[in-house]
Amino acid sequence: MRFLGIRNHHDGGIALIEDQKLVFSYEAEKDSKPRFNTCKDYSDLFRLLFDCPAVDVLSYVSLNEHTSHDGYLYKGICKSFTKAEDFTVFNRKISTYESTHARAHIFSSWSMSPFPEGTPFYALIWEGMLGNFYRVDENMVITATPNQNAEHGTVMWGPGWVYGSLFFLATRDKEQLWDISLAGKVMALAAYGRKNNKKPDAVTLKALDKMFSNEYPFKCMELEPQDPYFDDFNFLREGVQSPVFKDFAHLVQTRIYDTFFNYAKKNLTEKLPLVIGGGCGLNCDWNSDWKSSGLFTDIFVPPCTNDSGLAIGLAAEAQYFHTGKSKITWSPYAGQPFVHEDVDLSGYRETALDYEFLADFLASDNRVVAWVQGACEIGPRALCHRSLIGAPFHKAMQERLNLIKKREGYRPIAPVCLEENVSDYFEWKGESPYMLHFQKVKNPDQLQAVTHVDDTARVQTVRKDQNERMYELLVAFREKTGTAVLCNTSLNFLSTGFINRTSDVVKYARQVGLDGFVIENKFYIKE
Repeated sequence: MRFLGIRNHHDGGIALIEDQKLVFSYEAEKDSKPRFNTCKDYSDLFRLLFDCPAVDVLSYVSLNEHTSHDGYLYKGICKSFTKAEDFTVFNRKISTYESTHARAHIFSSWSMSPFPEGTPFYALIWEGMLGNFYRVDENMVITATPNQNAEHGTVMWGPGWVYGSLFFLATRDKEQLWDISLAGKVMALAAYGRKNNKKPDAVTLKALDKMFSNEYPFKCMELEPQDPYFDDFNFLREGVQSPVFKDFAHLVQTRIYDTFFNYAKKNLTEKLPLVIGGGCGLNCDWNSDWKSSGLFTDIFVPPCTNDSGLAIGLAAEAQYFHTGKSKITWSPYAGQPFVHEDVDLSGYRETALDYEFLADFLASDNRVVAWVQGACEIGPRALCHRSLIGAPFHKAMQERLNLIKKREGYRPIAPVCLEENVSDYFEWKGESPYMLHFQKVKNPDQLQAVTHVDDTARVQTVRKDQNERMYELLVAFREKTGTAVLCNTSLNFLSTGFINRTSDVVKYARQVGLDGFVIENKFYIKE
């Protein structure tokens, strides 16, 4: 059977599962569409479905998920909140399956996890407004864990909202309360506060306690920046790059994690595996903390842990309803196929991809090259199918990449590393294929371009069976330089999803002055 999941809101997308395999997951922001795009551009996505076999089941979350009674279509977990119906569409019978936002997150993270069918597990779903743990039994019956509201569950209301609101407190710009992209910037700035490790004073502690009060999120939603309620946060108005803001960001990040950790330590005592879903699953500090917490047999975070993975979860839950199977096989490269076009390539010399030549090319002169292979990644992290790559040795590379991407200078650049060599450079063993954990850099002076202020890096590890061409390039770079690490950051125009067609690669290369670009097995060198 074929199951098509549809995500309607921000981070929109569609995903097809057939015979327990993820055939594709197409996201509305990809192909240079606006970041966090909704269904407005689904016409482009559905055009990719014209050659798709007929779908048996269509699965979705109601368009009214945020306005339904008590928000049950958003945060509801009970099976009674789901609905299956049969319709005739275009003279063909089709089944539909309606579920909730929270259930879709649970099924997304679980279906993609390595844990066997029928294994009981815990799920942590934390994002903008959800902040809950759940226990899921061998029959996929979802219940709130102890000492939470029995119907919906609540450890903390709105961890993602609280975290992202820090920029609003510093600027009092109402638009920044709704900017999903700011969480990544807060994560980067919090590292400066961790390095400072300054003990908070009474003013800071008062503001911190207010931020974690039940009243705080609702005051934010009133959108009245001049409300005297916010006066306790005036010390943050020195700016987001001020030491006081960075220190406070670290305190907030720590308080959020501690809230969930302390709850889990007290209530999640069965030593089950943990799957994580929701946008807070993109926070590498928290993921690393959960991994080392000792509370779970193992943890799993999918590369599309944010709402970009909901379409997969919806299709997976529909599959479970019809077949009793909750697991799928999948690839992180199940996104849109690259669109090859005939374009003007004047100013670039075409050569066959030679790994030794490219390694030598990258090793000198602070060169940056776009790297395009196959279908694009699912989720927001560039995993060496839509990447900018460069040598990791000097701070100048980090500065150049941030300049190319029009990002603030405090933003870190991630490394990609051969899995077989990861322990040579980072305090880590084994794989980290989705760039979802922080690792300590063993020799920061050796890897200046990918070492953040607190001597950590967000590593992607690579094996030959995962990404053969990047593996071969890293091997060649290791032979050339003695280091099996490259810089890896996303290939995209400012505030858009990954580039996905030849014309945009060439346009971008010319616009930002790249030294060349690789598309599949061809290397185009700037003349």
